[in-house]
Amino acid sequence: MAGIQAARGGGQDIRHQSYTTLEKDPGRIERRCYTVVDATRVLHDRSGWVDLASLGWVEFERQLLSGPKVGSRTHEVRFFISSLPPQVAPFAHAVRGHCELPWQPP
Repeated sequence: MAGIQAARGGGQDIRHQSYTTLEKDPGRIERRCYTVVDATRVLHDRSGWVDLASLGWVEFERQLLSGPKVGSRTHEVRFFISSLPPQVAPFAHAVRGHCELPWQPP
């Protein structure tokens, strides 16, 4: 995933789109930074990925404002492959919808 590492700030300049949100609830502050790149510019051999159009990731930063762990911070990065076009708005919408699906026991 050298292309993603490059787009994240190291190496060559890869065109990408980013979008950041900041949400505050009574117990936490959460920042999300969505980034998406064109898969055709990053992966040269996509033979096993017929409809692959974009690669993206979301960086989550959370700070707890209440409770026993008040003040604690977490940082998480999730990576995604997608058949969506490399546009940040549809990517962010799809990720939010995916991440907010209610958990269903097997």
